[in-house]
Amino acid sequence: MPVSDKAANAVTREDGGITVASLFLFIGMLMAAGLAIDSNNMLQSRTQLQGAADAAGHAALYWRWRNTEPDAQQKAVDVARLNMPVSVYSDVVTNADVEFGDWDPATRSFTAVSGNNTAVRVTARRSVAGANAIPTMLMKVLGMQRLETSATSIWDHENGWCNGKAGFFAQGVVDIQSNNAYRDGFCVHSETHVELQQNNTFATDTVVSMPDVNDLVTPSGGLNPSTNPGLVQALDSANHNLDTFFNGLPDLISQYADPSSAVNGAITDTAVHSARISGNVGPSDYRQNAVNILDCQGATLTIDDNVVIQNTVIITDCEVQFNPGAAIEDATLITTDTSSGSVTAPSGVRVGANNFCTTGNGGANLLTMGDMRVASGFEGYGANIIAAGDVGFTANANGMGGLNVMAGGRIDATSNGGMRPCGQNPPQPFQIPVFKMVM
Repeated sequence: MPVSDKAANAVTREDGGITVASLFLFIGMLMAAGLAIDSNNMLQSRTQLQGAADAAGHAALYWRWRNTEPDAQQKAVDVARLNMPVSVYSDVVTNADVEFGDWDPATRSFTAVSGNNTAVRVTARRSVAGANAIPTMLMKVLGMQRLETSATSIWDHENGWCNGKAGFFAQGVVDIQSNNAYRDGFCVHSETHVELQQNNTFATDTVVSMPDVNDLVTPSGGLNPSTNPGLVQALDSANHNLDTFFNGLPDLISQYADPSSAVNGAITDTAVHSARISGNVGPSDYRQNAVNILDCQGATLTIDDNVVIQNTVIITDCEVQFNPGAAIEDATLITTDTSSGSVTAPSGVRVGANNFCTTGNGGANLLTMGDMRVASGFEGYGANIIAAGDVGFTANANGMGGLNVMAGGRIDATSNGGMRPCGQNPPQPFQIPVFKMVM
């Protein structure tokens, strides 16, 4: 065969062509597999980042409720580190990634405003600049050594739930007896369930809520409109995570112990007044416009007959007893005692000034880390009653206006009470906030 024919034949031969095609096909498959593997890694990393951003956002806004902006930013960073350890991921959230500001629900937009505490935006990142970008595997063939991704979480804060003015709120059972009237948006909420007897009246805008309304306990015929008027319309299924509020009580108490704290806005004396009390407490045993730390030396701290504690903050570790006619107005009384007899009164204790509903002045706070029991004739006006344990009282028939009762345990409210808001908000900071993830 002539040489020219051999050359022409070599050019047109297909021997080995399949090997070249297979090589290109194999490379293409590797690239597709690399894209799939690395894309999946990036998707998983973004899911991790979203979880870290969500947890950090909730922590930041909750912490900002009672702390400075830098403290809240650091809390967010700490929580993100718990979700994605620094030893593995470096810092996915830095202080600069935690922005406080305003959330506009109408436009669904966030505006960063330094110093604000109503909303927060947290961005979690894995980036080259942060030295924690996601390393690639087979995509290195395309020159892509690392991938970057991020996740954002926005949380908004509302000043309380229900109507924010008055109600019974308990982690345990709320047990209501008979012949009570609930008016003007009064709220009854249990994280467990509500129990009630007959002849309780619920006005149009009242709320009776629990996680599952099917858990409501009533006597036979209790949902009959003629038995408990308005109850059916008031029922609502809700869970408000009260444990967040009660877990924060020790921190709140420590703030009340600091005269310069924002919760002590009416306190003018910058010094803490400490004293030992060996018996009953009268006006000469504490300072007005000051934080008072009272030590009763293991005895009971007794508010004497008809004594009105006014314009002060009193913190003690003793059991507290109110004698008949005793009251607190424009004041905060706190006991860290955890016993079942932490706060007691035989009858007639009053928390808050009885003209609070018309003036908006004279409201009061009573906080215990134990239980509170009042035998009869309890009155509350612009009052916050907070117990880490149980609360039990018999109300004066017309002695409730602008009252919040909050219990880490259960609430037992007996018969013949009139419960209502009164157009005024009880003193802060006992409004229970709602923290919602909005984006």
